[in-house]
Amino acid sequence: MITLTIAFGMVTLIPLDIFLVSNTVDRHTGLKKRWADGDTIYWTTLIVQVLYYARVKALKYSSLFGIVGILLYLFGLFVKPNTLPPHINLEWFNNLLIESNGAKAFWFVVGCLFIPGMIVFIIYTAPGLSLVFFKLIKEKRRIDREHEEVNQKLIKVREQQRMIEHKYAASSAALSTHDHATLENLNDEERILLRQLSSVEEEEHHFLQRMLVVLRPFKLFPLDYVLMVGIILQFFLSTAIGISRIGIKFLWVTLYRIKKKSTSPQGLIMITSLLTFALFSFTYSITSSLAPGYTHFGSQVYCNHTEGGVRDCSFETDKIFPCDIWAPTEICTPTVTSTLIDRIILNTPTFGFIFYYSQWLFLVTFILGFFINLFKPPQNEEEQGLLDYVDA
Repeated sequence: MITLTIAFGMVTLIPLDIFLVSNTVDRHTGLKKRWADGDTIYWTTLIVQVLYYARVKALKYSSLFGIVGILLYLFGLFVKPNTLPPHINLEWFNNLLIESNGAKAFWFVVGCLFIPGMIVFIIYTAPGLSLVFFKLIKEKRRIDREHEEVNQKLIKVREQQRMIEHKYAASSAALSTHDHATLENLNDEERILLRQLSSVEEEEHHFLQRMLVVLRPFKLFPLDYVLMVGIILQFFLSTAIGISRIGIKFLWVTLYRIKKKSTSPQGLIMITSLLTFALFSFTYSITSSLAPGYTHFGSQVYCNHTEGGVRDCSFETDKIFPCDIWAPTEICTPTVTSTLIDRIILNTPTFGFIFYYSQWLFLVTFILGFFINLFKPPQNEEEQGLLDYVDA
């Protein structure tokens, strides 16, 4: 549960990263704010590092991960790109390449963590993303069907009540023992059906209430940050839905089936591991495919007017432009997330090749999953129960 909570909390890292770098530049002048100088950034980074390494502790079962990490680190020391990508004369790219071999080895180790994340992204996130739409439609149909069934039962119960009451309405005779017991049962059944009807109607309005809760952050945060969190949450929840529907498998063998209140502890550990790895793939997809410009520089702007060797756009506001890779590096600060992705790809181009084609595999899997769910007949409860019994 702790691991899953931490993984879920990591969803906000990318928007937080964008928010921090966006607030280092004054949007009215296109220049760095006074507090965002080199000394402030250096001491802030140093304090965070000291506090982190002073508090962190080694875990009991982390030795295997440490051994694997050391082996990958040593391997990364000897892995270098044979040729640099052509036409890279930008200062922004050159800064990424000027690193020690130790730093490059570290980025190689981090890049290795992205590969299982891409596998989870293709196998679980893509089908889960296609399942979301059908799940919403199915849920709406289920609620409507339950509402209609409860209404029909309620009509029948009230009709039977009226028949018994009408039977004794014209006479002063008391109800027979059988009719009295039947009427009591019908009254109890009516109360139960009314509670069910109230529950179904509450569930119908629950979606609107959830939407209002989701929209509350717009009162406190700008729209772009909330949308970014929403996109990442969509990926995260789609992965969880995909794992729940497909189960944890090795090739065609089902290792763990995810079911409410009956998932094994080993299955829960596997779920948290898969969701944690999936966060790496979300980071790459958003940074390189969905919103590359925004995830690199956020809402930063820069002044492109120099007068007497000093940047000044006080009277040239039309020369304040959004930051991009051609912008001056002393003003436009790339996010930590985008820098991590770019360093991994530039230091080990093989990772770039794998990451790029994994996005195409994701699209293919999403389309296949969409059409399979579109034409696949719904599975009834008896078939699902039999399947769970066989897996058990």
